[in-house]
Amino acid sequence: MKLILKLLAHLLMLLSVAACATPFQESRRWVEEVKLSDGRIINVEREEFLGKRIPLVERNTLKFKNVDGEEIKWESCAQPIALEIVEGSYFVVAFAPFTFAPAF
Repeated sequence: MKLILKLLAHLLMLLSVAACATPFQESRRWVEEVKLSDGRIINVEREEFLGKRIPLVERNTLKFKNVDGEEIKWESCAQPIALEIVEGSYFVVAFAPFTFAPAF
């Protein structure tokens, strides 16, 4: 039973890597207002890239400006669910594809 679970875990990991490596067909872009825990609201440009072979979101990009006006860009195969700024450090909480564990 342990061997089957290990093989299944390895298979899911390989699928996650494969999802990140597929070519992209189209993207969707929009701007969201994100409220931070300190009450500030920032504009975040989001972009989702869809795969050619499988019409699922395969890559996500977040762009926003820091307090100095410098653009910050976060890009990952993971699906972002929260953005926070703590003492000048930026954190994105996201779920990786084909897994149930959060990716930080």
